[in-house]
Amino acid sequence: MSKSFLAALIALAAIGSAHAAEPAKPEFPPKLTEVPAPAGIKVTNEIELDTVRLTDIARGPIPERLRDAVAWVRPYRTFKPTTEAGVVTMEITADGPVYLAATWVSDGRLEPAMRWKIPQETDFASRGWMAVSQLGIAHHSRDEVEAHTVFLRYCRAGDKFTFRTRTFLPPIVMHVAGDPFTPEKIAALEPDPALPELLQRSFTGAKALNLVVDRRFDELERWAGGLLKTGATFPSGQYRIRSVARAFQLGGSLNEPEHWERHLPDWNGWLAAYPDSNSARLVLASVQIDYSKALRYYHRGRNRGADVDEARRRALELLYEVEQSDPKLPHMYLEYMLLAREESWDEDLTTEYFRRAVASGSWCPQAVCEFVAYLGFRGGEDPAASRKKIQAHVESAVAATRAEHGDKMYAASIKDIQFYRSDIPLLDFGYDWPRLRASFDEILARDPSSRRTMRAYVRLAAAAGDKPVAERLFAKLGPYRKDDDEAWSDELEYKLNLRWAAPDFAEGDQRAIFDLSAAGAVGVVWTADGVRYLDRRGQTFTLDLKSGAQERIAELPYNICLNLAGTPGGEVLVGSGFYGRVGVESKNIETPLRFRLSDSPTVTYVAVARDGSNLAVAAQTGDVTIIDLTQDRPQIDAKRTLNVGKKTWIKWVGFTPDGERLITYADKEVAVWNVETLKRESGWTIDRQGTMAALSPDGKRLAIADGKFIQFWTLGDAKVLGKVELPGGATSRAMGFSPDGGRLAVGGGSYEQINPSPIHFLDAEKFKLIKTVAGHKGSVSGVVFSPDGRTLLSVSLDRSARLWDVP
Repeated sequence: MSKSFLAALIALAAIGSAHAAEPAKPEFPPKLTEVPAPAGIKVTNEIELDTVRLTDIARGPIPERLRDAVAWVRPYRTFKPTTEAGVVTMEITADGPVYLAATWVSDGRLEPAMRWKIPQETDFASRGWMAVSQLGIAHHSRDEVEAHTVFLRYCRAGDKFTFRTRTFLPPIVMHVAGDPFTPEKIAALEPDPALPELLQRSFTGAKALNLVVDRRFDELERWAGGLLKTGATFPSGQYRIRSVARAFQLGGSLNEPEHWERHLPDWNGWLAAYPDSNSARLVLASVQIDYSKALRYYHRGRNRGADVDEARRRALELLYEVEQSDPKLPHMYLEYMLLAREESWDEDLTTEYFRRAVASGSWCPQAVCEFVAYLGFRGGEDPAASRKKIQAHVESAVAATRAEHGDKMYAASIKDIQFYRSDIPLLDFGYDWPRLRASFDEILARDPSSRRTMRAYVRLAAAAGDKPVAERLFAKLGPYRKDDDEAWSDELEYKLNLRWAAPDFAEGDQRAIFDLSAAGAVGVVWTADGVRYLDRRGQTFTLDLKSGAQERIAELPYNICLNLAGTPGGEVLVGSGFYGRVGVESKNIETPLRFRLSDSPTVTYVAVARDGSNLAVAAQTGDVTIIDLTQDRPQIDAKRTLNVGKKTWIKWVGFTPDGERLITYADKEVAVWNVETLKRESGWTIDRQGTMAALSPDGKRLAIADGKFIQFWTLGDAKVLGKVELPGGATSRAMGFSPDGGRLAVGGGSYEQINPSPIHFLDAEKFKLIKTVAGHKGSVSGVVFSPDGRTLLSVSLDRSARLWDVP
């Protein structure tokens, strides 16, 4: 685990009052006799259960109510699944308040079928658990700190519940001696404003679920009615009244239909007790909408279409009743927008509800966001016409709220939509950056401490290339925190733009520097048509090396991309990366090609034959697929796939100049294959694991990055010609020969980190280091020589391209 990630988790845990000095690392695992198990809580289905004071395993401040907590911890070394593979089930019987620290973050180590089922199958989904804190929990057997959310629930005598989670992050059950909480006190709690907003919203839903299940409708009506009357919102501007209906949908996951069916009578009981309550109608409408979504999601092909229709019909009835009672409630129009999205209503009807929201004159940014997203992601329209339409509707919303809110709606209408690309509002939706900037400044003037607003603002500033604004906002936001993923696509995107906004970003030995896409570049080619580069989100751009002007020319497979390949003449461009996606732009094919490997592994490298006839796609499974690009509609053919001999990450592939041979480099193996027969013709083993390779223009020499060395081999008889040691020992990720084969440029770094990375120039004939230059503030992801060999162009995850004189 990196030090930066560890620091982020520790910062995440800093909630509540300050904690004393860091405790000494205890002997682990602790002994059962150290802390007596308190009466009232029994945990079963556990193996070698241990107890320990929370202060011995928590890192960072501990909330006051948990200061003396006793925790049950399962050491990793003794942990074994108790039911299905990859899942542990805990059965807990308790009397009184129970705290449970757990995380549901999933990755490839959990069976895909279980990733989404676990949250629904826990008892969290049947009765409200409140997210009351977050802690950094130290797991000493792995010497790691994990971020756990702490949940609270009151259990009556003999109350039994189950909890299921993935194997390598076992839940921690805590008991606090003399805990004063009662059901009434717990229900009166409000979410800690220091918690990430996602947890605050889930807390609100859990509280409502507790009240409605206990049929404490008087309290529920007073609380929800107050939220409706005051228009109470979270820092993002999202309505608290809508979160009342969330019923613990942590992480945006859907509860199964049975959850809603179990509790619908209780929600209906609230409306029966208060038949004139608009808050009850709105919440019940929201519950019906979420119920219909769950029916559609979990019961496809199970003939429950009538139930879906009935749930949405009931939601529409409730919203209509609210509209007749109070046509200016903004919350109502948000629900209309959500229902319109679920129903896939036509644009005219959806637009009508948007117009009603605007005509109300109410502050309704969520409803406007829904409508903008509806228009923006429909597709199939002329892009220019779509932008014009979006902006016309946004203008109407701004005009309707200007008297009371100025121009705040302009930025509010877009800031809470999650975009996989940061420039979508600017390029695809037609938002004007200077006006967005002024609108964001108005919003922050009202609420200067809102991190959510600042995150959305700085991401757009980075996309627009506005460094002064980005530098100012990053200075307030600081290093990446876990809750920053509410706006940024991932941690790396945040960090690379944080680095780009730094004052010393342009310093270095380079001859010239150019700002690139906010997503950071992962590959570059220098063709007869000029320079092309690919960013991490799959966009391909031209780059004018005189003016720095850039133009987006294609969108290769979106998501996280790793590399770019192209022919010398620019006839073919190929981008690829995670989830098996490959995109091809070709002058010989009218419609761009989009491939996806059947088992969706990461595409580790792509190569195109010099004449553009064949494409090689290497995957982390050890397979290389050859695609014939001379066909009218090229296809992936399973019969045209070879395997390097094992399931492994293939570091590099390349065609020989004549296109008749393919070279692969994986682990310590180099192999030469016949492209026509896919038979292995020759190969050899190197001494150590390497990271990258490059083939000389004449196809006779292969350079391999072998640890801190670059080795040069003859392709024909597999002999070592020479070896050069690189200073600093950085991992080599980008390599390229000059057109005459006399020079080799090597760039270092990692796909996942932002670290300053030098570029080394090597004499590829005398096998010696000529010069090392510095400038890039992030991993170097591509190097390419100019056609005359006098200039080197490099691109980096630091979102810059730099020109260097070749020594």
